[in-house]
Amino acid sequence: MYHGLVQVGEQTGKLDEIMTELAEYLKESNRLRDRIRGAMVYPALVLFITLIGLTALVFFLLPVLIGIFDQVGGQGVELAGIAAKFRIGMAVVILATLGLFVAWFVTARQKRKNPDSFQGFDRVVTKIPLLGIFLVNRDIQRWSFAMECLVANGFPVERALQNSLGAISNSALRHDLRLGTQYLHKGYSVTRVFNEMRSMPRHVVKWIAVGERSGQVSGVFKQLRQYYTFEVEKSALLFMNLAEPALIILVGFILMIIIGVFVMPIFSMYGEII
Repeated sequence: MYHGLVQVGEQTGKLDEIMTELAEYLKESNRLRDRIRGAMVYPALVLFITLIGLTALVFFLLPVLIGIFDQVGGQGVELAGIAAKFRIGMAVVILATLGLFVAWFVTARQKRKNPDSFQGFDRVVTKIPLLGIFLVNRDIQRWSFAMECLVANGFPVERALQNSLGAISNSALRHDLRLGTQYLHKGYSVTRVFNEMRSMPRHVVKWIAVGERSGQVSGVFKQLRQYYTFEVEKSALLFMNLAEPALIILVGFILMIIIGVFVMPIFSMYGEII
């Protein structure tokens, strides 16, 4: 996207203006990215420590406790069986979590190599609550900035649409936009082309239709960029507000299971021995 905007500036003789707009956009994007990364540090750290603690419990502490319970006999044998089942269940959860991380890493690498082969996957991702909305909003925010710069500097919508594809990371949305350039080349109206895009939010289509009728398409893309910048920031703030209580509930739930499965039976067994 950045390379295309620089080319636009060279072709139109407005490189200074393009670079100024690009610098402001990058400054705004970096600020937003830093906020998102800052919001993810705490949840990632808590999840990592929880995973390490569960791993130590399952693979080091539980085998020792099971051996002790077996030696005690009586209720200890029953408790050892419960501990063994709990250990298997937690091991499955840990391995499944690690498997998800590995699958995510492999999928991300394959998507970089061949993004167009993940259209179905990206369409599913966009339907995930919160995450899907955030990713779509982020893509449209970047794309609307590119379209704003291109159209404002005299590029026709068809050519601007083609040059702005690099701003889209979602392969399903990028595929729809690529098809849109073909329909525009055949003489279809801008409104009709965007109305046929399944991945494009409906209110974006309505705004573009208003811009086409009023002859202010560039202004519409500017409004879209401002609107989606606000939406992305709002989503990041919502994530920050939800992350901490969600993690507290998750960790508390794990502790309640451990207390119910081990601590209470151990005290009960200890009372019978006394």
